[in-house]
Amino acid sequence: MKIFVGNVDGADTTPEELAALFSRFGTVMSCAVMKQFAFVHVREAAGALRAIEALHGHELRPGRALVVEMSRPRPLNTWKIFVGNVSAACTSQELRSLFERHGPVIECDVVKDYAFVHMEKEADAKAAIEQLNGKEVKGKRINVELSIKGRRAHLERRPPARRRDQSSGRLSLPSSPRVGAAAVAILAFCQRREEEAAPHLLRAPSRW
Repeated sequence: MKIFVGNVDGADTTPEELAALFSRFGTVMSCAVMKQFAFVHVREAAGALRAIEALHGHELRPGRALVVEMSRPRPLNTWKIFVGNVSAACTSQELRSLFERHGPVIECDVVKDYAFVHMEKEADAKAAIEQLNGKEVKGKRINVELSIKGRRAHLERRPPARRRDQSSGRLSLPSSPRVGAAAVAILAFCQRREEEAAPHLLRAPSRW
């Protein structure tokens, strides 16, 4: 079971220390510590649930209460935003709150001096980028833009555009594995109707 651990002091917390803390409740398969959060994999589901109940709010360091909860899978259709030049003094929660002024935030991860923010809606993501790019946060001006992978993912999700065959004038679909069998069948039906109607079309009389 994958457990999310937030409000971690990544500069002062080792994976071994965090793994030892969780091993009291079950077998720890792996532990990865980032800048301000971590992921711990516990083999037994019951052990993971006990760890969440016991360690949520636990102060691993004075004044830093851990946020411990079951890791949730990220929705597929989110808008991924890259945030550069993030101050070391800026926490994930502070950055998340900044973006939440423009719409629901699914996930916010700060990694070293940059971060990734996942927003639910395209309009909210664009508004956040427009309003926050260049904004000073904790003494540093952040760079905010749609991530390259985010752009590529949303371009790939667009439906294939229909095009007209230049030689025959017929509508055709781009050759792609994404084109479904139903679309191909409809196109074939339309082409058959064109062929059946062709002999009955009146030809324009020749001028010569």
